[in-house]
Amino acid sequence: MADPVNSEPSAPPASGLVLAGGASRRMGGTDKREVAVDGRPLLVAAVDALRPICSEVVVSADRETLPVRVDRVRVVADARPHAGPLAGLES
Repeated sequence: MADPVNSEPSAPPASGLVLAGGASRRMGGTDKREVAVDGRPLLVAAVDALRPICSEVVVSADRETLPVRVDRVRVVADARPHAGPLAGLES
């Protein structure tokens, strides 16, 4: 029997989603996924931030291949490329 006083409540499994598409017009066309943050690509930093709180991490991107290596994620290509972030959520 679990000790209700010393046990932490467990959160239900949750998926984390990183929207990693876009033309990056405001950044001069630089691929945001590759921009370094604390010495790591932004995409890797975003995925790593979700890992401790999510049972699964999904990356929604404009294509099924990513410009940087990210382990243990499911990549979902946009069903409607160039249609914005809501299309990424739909995919």
